[in-house]
Amino acid sequence: MLSRILPDSISRYFVAAEQHTDPAPSQEDHHSPIQSLPPELLQEIFAFSASPFPDPRPVSMKMPRRMRFQTNSLCISRVCRQWRYLSFATPEMWSWMIISSPDELCVKLVQYYLRRAGRTQPLHLSLTEYPWPSSPEAENQFTLAIFALWIPEAHRWKRIEFEFHHTPPILDLINLSPSSLGGVTSVSLRTRWPEETTQLFWDILHTSPALREVQWPVQLLRDPNSASVAQLTFICAPHLDLSWTEFFSLLSCCTRLRDIEVGVASITEAEARSTTRTILVPSLETLLLVSDSSGIGACHLLDYTRAPNLRELKMYVSQRDPTVLRRFIFESGCVLRKLTLKGTNSMRSEEGVLLDFLLQASPYLTSLEVCMLHHDLLSCRTICALSPQIVDGAISILLPSVISLIILVIDSVPEGVIGDMLLRRAQHGALPWIFEVHFARDNKIQAWDKEITSQLQKYGLRASYY
Repeated sequence: MLSRILPDSISRYFVAAEQHTDPAPSQEDHHSPIQSLPPELLQEIFAFSASPFPDPRPVSMKMPRRMRFQTNSLCISRVCRQWRYLSFATPEMWSWMIISSPDELCVKLVQYYLRRAGRTQPLHLSLTEYPWPSSPEAENQFTLAIFALWIPEAHRWKRIEFEFHHTPPILDLINLSPSSLGGVTSVSLRTRWPEETTQLFWDILHTSPALREVQWPVQLLRDPNSASVAQLTFICAPHLDLSWTEFFSLLSCCTRLRDIEVGVASITEAEARSTTRTILVPSLETLLLVSDSSGIGACHLLDYTRAPNLRELKMYVSQRDPTVLRRFIFESGCVLRKLTLKGTNSMRSEEGVLLDFLLQASPYLTSLEVCMLHHDLLSCRTICALSPQIVDGAISILLPSVISLIILVIDSVPEGVIGDMLLRRAQHGALPWIFEVHFARDNKIQAWDKEITSQLQKYGLRASYY
């Protein structure tokens, strides 16, 4: 495959590129439709393909662990002579440097990419150290060598994502001046550095007027009066464990917030009753709340939150929470597209309430994941409710637009129930593309259900049973 380039091939390519010779056989005599595209359009395509395709989390620039350096740009430039010349004239292609478990070759690639990116192109940098490398001392050395090349270009950093597991604090990094990082828009940091050291780096970053997206490891986002926090549009701090007061203060301050993932501590009944203010978050589109199941869970924060533009909701739920969710959806007037609910055995008698909630959210949901541990909430009744029903002579379908459906089944489901549900949805054009069922204990899918699923896979169904 084009993406599989051996290290010695890359080294030979460096020499050939610097000498302006063609390292690969010319394919200009083999005409193809893509060669008829205008060069400007090809350059736009090259620049787009060099960056990692966006995932749901705007900060992340991850890639498969088997790759040490994302070499998309290098691969494109080796196709033919025309593409090599166009790639050399497209500095945007070389501004993405995504590194995993750095080695000596990564250092050489960084040097090469920096030369091709020119002197003005904003840089997007990602470096990940894994916790158990084969040689931590060597990886530490290569990490420091890469930052020795990156730090002089700090004024060009735009998106940075650093994950350090065994490299000690990089003094040149935490001693940067705030003015040199004024162009940073997105930052993700995972580190085992001392908290005071991480605080020093945050003190430098938070003054950036362009900063919008933050993924941070420690308790540094508790001050909602900071100008940097007020301008954020994305916050990811699942281990923050904010109190209810801190959570509402953060929402009140961040009026531009579109995505937030934070941990929220449970509170007592008395503390919940003392909360009376309702917070409007007009721009919020994605809300992920992490909390334990003791006390009053994070779900009850929704009683005091209104998000009219919310599209994705993920949270842990407990007893009576489906009623809170239903009220939140109705009073916010939002149209949910993705819903993930996780919970424990405290919802043993709440199946009907959850189904009523799903009915209310039903017309618009495209993705649903329900994982309730150690209870009978997702029983045969829930599976049957997903089958099309005849109501007053008309067909009624729960979740008619769902594309991805992932559920956890605890109780034994009689043979044919799952297969019949999928078959009837297929007959009415409501078959999800992705369907996963997670069985607990010793439950197994029945032979008839497996046969129906196998047949439906020929029509695009991607089904998995665990």
